[in-house]
Amino acid sequence: MSNVLSIEVRNARRNFVAARVCRNLSDMHLHDTFTVCLMRKGLIEFNVRDKVLRAKPGDVFVIHPFEVHWGGNPVDPIEYDVFYVGPELMNDWTRHSRYRDGFAQLAQPVIREPSLTKPIFDAVDSTAHGAIDPESEGQIADAIANMFDTLQDGVRSTGLPLGVCRSIEEACEIIHRSAGEEINLENLASEVGVSRFHFSRLFRQVTGTTPSMYLRHYRLAQATRAILAGDSFAGAAIEAGFADQAHMNRTFKSVYGFTPKSIAP
Repeated sequence: MSNVLSIEVRNARRNFVAARVCRNLSDMHLHDTFTVCLMRKGLIEFNVRDKVLRAKPGDVFVIHPFEVHWGGNPVDPIEYDVFYVGPELMNDWTRHSRYRDGFAQLAQPVIREPSLTKPIFDAVDSTAHGAIDPESEGQIADAIANMFDTLQDGVRSTGLPLGVCRSIEEACEIIHRSAGEEINLENLASEVGVSRFHFSRLFRQVTGTTPSMYLRHYRLAQATRAILAGDSFAGAAIEAGFADQAHMNRTFKSVYGFTPKSIAP
């Protein structure tokens, strides 16, 4: 189960959330945003893209939209600044159109080059505490964009044929459109032209999780967006496909380690 020792939200709007987090562990989850983490204290070991990776203070690590990840430090707390950046906003920052094929990614999730990481830390440190003002946000955006423009060079490699990856991407898009409904695995496999026998295995190979777990985490991402946009907790829960607000609250706490009230504007 995820646990968060403290969270200080410094900016909360639909396409850009900034927070300082202190925690031990996180359960398997995903976000529908780019997640950029600046390590401050402790050592983190996390799983993403079928790899176990480590980051230390001064490192930056990046999780891309819909990449399943989990990890932490079971002994000593870790502290980090985290930015959740919507894909459209990231495209504005980096001045790039959508990636051509597959799942966009940097070559390496963990970035250690001081020429790329230090400007991001400096921009965040210039804000001290409290809300991030527009000028500081601009400096943070420029520093993150420079890192992406320097390092981005490809798409997610799964070892599977590109046609299979596209079929699973299509399945993910169907889940996104139908998040408020129950997903029938056989119908989903049929819609994307993959046999039911192979579908779950291929889905896990491409995304890192099962279709039902993917749907659960997509609903959490949608609820988060709705809350940041100012929707009521009850409305966000129903819109995202949860049975009710209590169901959403329990799922938030289990997966993220904090309740929806922690991120409300």
